[in-house]
Amino acid sequence: MEPASSPLVAEVMALWSAVQQLHRLSYTKVIFLGDCLKLIKILYDKTGGNHDQREHIPDVINIIQDIGVIAKKNVVLVLRHVPRKLIDVVDKLAKEARVNDRDYIISWLNF
Repeated sequence: MEPASSPLVAEVMALWSAVQQLHRLSYTKVIFLGDCLKLIKILYDKTGGNHDQREHIPDVINIIQDIGVIAKKNVVLVLRHVPRKLIDVVDKLAKEARVNDRDYIISWLNF
């Protein structure tokens, strides 16, 4: 994966990768938890973001719209905002995947 130009771009790219995998696997009911409130607000805006938001995310507006297209195809896709501390492990795994240029990381967690 190429380096992201901003945290928002990184979040969009990670979500896009996950949505593609879920589509390939024919999952129909999915809940995503994320700490990027801006992305969640943009995705819930049916137009793909208002004019001001589009100006700030030109690199990813098409990908955001593609996520919306897949989400409308027989998929119940729910996005929920949660504090970062609740998804800290996921954040670490995503960063590890980016550093190692992989789409995913297989990991066993010890609690």
